[in-house]
Amino acid sequence: MTKAFVDSASMHAALSALLIGKDRLAESPWEQQSLLEVTYLLMHTNVHIIPGPPGHYSGPSGSYQQVVARFPQLSEAPPLDLHKAARHTKAWAGRYVDGLRRTFKTLEANAAAQAYCNNQVVCWWHHHVRMYGALFTHDFIPQSALVLNCTEADLLRISNRATDSKVLSQWIRDRGKSDEATLAERAYWLSVLLRGRLHEHLAKGGGLQLVAHPYRRSVQLQLPEGPGKPVLRSEELFARIIIGAALFKRNPEERVLLWAETLRKARDAVSKGSVALPQTVLDTEAELFAVDAARRLGVADHLKILARAIDVTLSLAFPVLVALTVSPWLSPLGPIATQSYRYSAGVSVGDQLARVARSTHAHFRALAKLAPARVERHLRTD
Repeated sequence: MTKAFVDSASMHAALSALLIGKDRLAESPWEQQSLLEVTYLLMHTNVHIIPGPPGHYSGPSGSYQQVVARFPQLSEAPPLDLHKAARHTKAWAGRYVDGLRRTFKTLEANAAAQAYCNNQVVCWWHHHVRMYGALFTHDFIPQSALVLNCTEADLLRISNRATDSKVLSQWIRDRGKSDEATLAERAYWLSVLLRGRLHEHLAKGGGLQLVAHPYRRSVQLQLPEGPGKPVLRSEELFARIIIGAALFKRNPEERVLLWAETLRKARDAVSKGSVALPQTVLDTEAELFAVDAARRLGVADHLKILARAIDVTLSLAFPVLVALTVSPWLSPLGPIATQSYRYSAGVSVGDQLARVARSTHAHFRALAKLAPARVERHLRTD
């Protein structure tokens, strides 16, 4: 079974989507996407959370700590060579200085990226410092200084200042209004990009599948697209119910806890095959299976609430998760992955997209049978 990892940026974006609530979430498509993807993916028992960057780590903080406490298997990680991945990342960053500067300009002009960034700063900066002892990765300071046109001493000074919670709160309030706050934020987001590249090397070296946040798309390795698996409409609607039921809660912490607890139950139920989420011809049939599965997990007392939970995500214009494909880390794996998928599923990828005739349990195991790769998502906006 191939282990898969959702990167921490996606996990934190999913949690911030729950923390900010429906009104602000309507204006942040990347957080909507992360919440839908993470909810669906964590029902696969081979999916975990990618480890953090090399260096100090004090453990989870904030709402992530609450999730891990109820979902400890998320942080299970195989041995990974963080130092080797960091060397590759630093060497690449040293060669790609101009490209990283261009990437920053593109992201700063992207409305979806900026909505995401605004929420992440408010929701996670304090927790990030508590978890890692710094606002950005010290290993990458020499490369970051080149990209940001500053000195390493400037970044070290900013990093030391960030450990003071009062200073950090002031920077959050002063975003875009002081040179110090601006440099701190640019160093933070550059570190997010560089950790994305680090994750690519970790997954490639460790034989893992990796699901990366869209913010990191510009620093990904160029890979050939391999085989994939469809997301059944009943599965997607089941994920929407879990999200919608959580968003009904008024309190942010209650939203996170209900989502985490329901998702833990869903992962267990899918693993045991105790819920039915089959292929259907009509959306109405898919909704009936999704609502019944949610009712069996005790998501809500009334069937009307479960149906309305789907409507919450529709009203917020959540994207539709259509399919997952894998892009193998080594191009020769492409044909091999396709052949192994045909062997395990008994049909070709094309046949599988047209007709899925397997149990819920087996269908959710299909991702684990694909090759070590980066997992790409196919979305559409209804």
